[in-house]
Amino acid sequence: MAKDSTTELQMAYYSVLTGALSVNVYDEVPSNATYPHVQFNDTSLTDSSTKSEFMDDVTFSLSVVDRYSSDAGTRSQINNIVNTIKETVRTRTDVFNLTSFDVLYTVVDNDVFRKEYTGTFTYWIREIRFRHKIEEK
Repeated sequence: MAKDSTTELQMAYYSVLTGALSVNVYDEVPSNATYPHVQFNDTSLTDSSTKSEFMDDVTFSLSVVDRYSSDAGTRSQINNIVNTIKETVRTRTDVFNLTSFDVLYTVVDNDVFRKEYTGTFTYWIREIRFRHKIEEK
């Protein structure tokens, strides 16, 4: 029976990123979140199995978010965090150490920067989407 690889992958992301970063990593961002932080976003899974092997194409999205008063701020801090994430995640395929799956490769699928303004804060957000080919062990 085919298994869902997204749960193990998300848990592995959490473990890898909390070990590599000095900022908080959130699955669900609390109301008292610290800034900057990393938050998990969407995951998608496309079954690419054959008759003889179970495989998934999985995308995993996350955002690095920083917050500044008014219109002040800089991208440098979130850019440094993103660079650390990319170096960590793409270093080797066994970085995730999944129990039931092998990650055959990981690539950056998309990387977008944007700002959001509120009456009080400016949020600097860099969204990254990684694409993985995952095979059941």
